Amino acid sequence: MVMDRRPDEMLNDMLRRGIDVFKGAIQGVTEVLRTGDDAIKEMDDAVRGKPMAPGETPEDTFINVLALMKGAMEEARETGSATAPAVVQRARETLSRVTSMEPSWRTGPSIGKTATDMFRLVLRDLRGSESLVKLATGRGEINDLEKLIDWADDVGNRLGKAQKVVAQPKPGAQPPAGVPATGESPRRSALSLPTTEETVTELKRRLGRELYRIELDLVAGGRIAGKPCDCLGSKHHFGIEATAEELIPMDTSPIYPSIISWLKVHQNEFEVEEVAKRPPEHYQALAPDVRRFRKEVMGTDSIAPLRDSPKTSEKTS
Repeated sequence: MVMDRRPDEMLNDMLRRGIDVFKGAIQGVTEVLRTGDDAIKEMDDAVRGKPMAPGETPEDTFINVLALMKGAMEEARETGSATAPAVVQRARETLSRVTSMEPSWRTGPSIGKTATDMFRLVLRDLRGSESLVKLATGRGEINDLEKLIDWADDVGNRLGKAQKVVAQPKPGAQPPAGVPATGESPRRSALSLPTTEETVTELKRRLGRELYRIELDLVAGGRIAGKPCDCLGSKHHFGIEATAEELIPMDTSPIYPSIISWLKVHQNEFEVEEVAKRPPEHYQALAPDVRRFRKEVMGTDSIAPLRDSPKTSEKTS
């Protein structure tokens, strides 16, 4: 019985139990700290980036991170959560690879003149993605993964199309005037249709106008009369994306995929609900990007070329 034990034995037993409980608590705290240290180290590696494999190109990195994101999506669907350890780990690996290839201190290309430049611009956009950062910090949702994968697939398709256009051989000799090309109907050849050059010029003017409109909205901070508006919403991007896509097979400039990619990256923060959460300065800081796009498309940052051409004005008057 308990009463048969001496008081000193009972005291020693209580002390031993207290020490065991204290040791268990210390071990638990130590384990938590170690886990936290590991998580911090992983996130630090992701932000700083790890050394790239020798000879790895921006295109290789893009392909690798796309595979990582798709693997993360499979993990998220199996577990039903985008905060599962395997998903977070893949997101951190993605951020690490992107940061290693395109660190923030490295000066990036202003425009995509080559395929390498285009992939570098895409990786820099991905590095600044809020969805990727949320996933890498364990705060993401499956919707964030879906947006990233849709964006990456879309960019990959557009870049592939642009590369094919650049690689196409120059057209050979044209048939003599008045002689229709092979397979062209006489009725169609008799019509006075715009040349490719005229079509490209007009499409560039339309694209320049749309870019100028969004530039003004960004300068205004996404607001009208000081209140958040949907003037930057996705429905307003349709004309820009459609025109840029139409120009890709006709003009070898890689600026068009870059414009589409930029819109995809910032699409979420352009919705009116997100505009209300951010200060006007956030959007004003993006205006120079659009001005640079417009200057590259039109060859000047003047708005004079955005006006109707003389021929168009004559027809409408």
